[in-house]
Amino acid sequence: MKQYKADVLVVDDIPANVKVLVGLLQKDGYKVRPTTNGKTALRAMQAQLPDIVLLDINMPDMDGYEVCRRIKADDYLKTIPVIFISALDEVIDKVRAFRVGGADYITKPFEYAEVQARVETHVTLKRQAQRIRRREMIDKQYVSEINETRDALTRLSDNDRTPLANLRRIGEELNQHSNLQTTDIQQVVSTIKQDTHKLIDMVDGLLDLTQVGSGAGISLTPTNISDLLSSHLKILTETYPDVNINFEGSSDNIWMQCDTDQFRQVIDELVLNAIKFCDEPALIDIALETNETSICLIVRDHGYGIPSSDRLFIFDKFYRVQRPEHQKQEGIGLGLSKVKSIVDLHDGSITVESELNEYTQFEMCFSRLVEG
Repeated sequence: MKQYKADVLVVDDIPANVKVLVGLLQKDGYKVRPTTNGKTALRAMQAQLPDIVLLDINMPDMDGYEVCRRIKADDYLKTIPVIFISALDEVIDKVRAFRVGGADYITKPFEYAEVQARVETHVTLKRQAQRIRRREMIDKQYVSEINETRDALTRLSDNDRTPLANLRRIGEELNQHSNLQTTDIQQVVSTIKQDTHKLIDMVDGLLDLTQVGSGAGISLTPTNISDLLSSHLKILTETYPDVNINFEGSSDNIWMQCDTDQFRQVIDELVLNAIKFCDEPALIDIALETNETSICLIVRDHGYGIPSSDRLFIFDKFYRVQRPEHQKQEGIGLGLSKVKSIVDLHDGSITVESELNEYTQFEMCFSRLVEG
């Protein structure tokens, strides 16, 4: 898959100008989409966000100022930098250009070095701003995660049903009874071991979830997701030979920005979740669906299902479905919270559908990388 420096939308009603810009920018490694009027350009932006727009000022029907004004008035488009194009002998209203949201301007006839420098500068500035906004969002989420983790640890000590409370109760009973029989002691030791393991799992799970939610160490790289899925599901099939895992995916190269280690964790968590909440032998259907702009991964089991009253909380920390079939399974209720945190860090979305005693389906959607 060819990787481009950036996606550039050129808007100019004069074909000769468009041809020159396309040639200059493609030569420098940019993907270039030419349009000849404002309305077409706005539709093209809504269909696929460009990294930058080169916009002619003097066009019929809708001039460049109006196109730029509409871009900056649209929440979906407003972060796209706009560089105005004008002829050397044209009078450009620089105050108006900047007032409607223009970032810069270049003049015709085009100088290769100038076009290259201005496009590269504003693409870089946009990406730096995106990283800053993302870092701010992650920092806010990290603070929230720390506060939630602190609250969760506080709840651990206050809830009589937690392993910590059980350990405290057992300690009190040992202090009160000095004449315990061997069988009683063995039972106490067994309970201590079990609850200690549960408590360690809870703390480890919280720490892991907090680290994931902070975005620390995440490394997004262009990844052939169809290959990653195929290879990892093969490992899972070998690991769980009694589980039927059916995978349907495109044989095409499907690429997205992905942290491969974290994405494998998502697959692991959802497959293990399906195995736990299905009668043996478990049957799991996994599908990869794509279009020009997005990738959707669907994981569907044929197990106990999730009541509608539980679905709103299914991604909350420590939440567990209250049905007996679910409660009898080991777990602390952090797996799906971790899945959602990882999906969020990939700028994706996750939804759940379910029918009691029929199926549960998780669907995750992500942006697809532009292919050349």
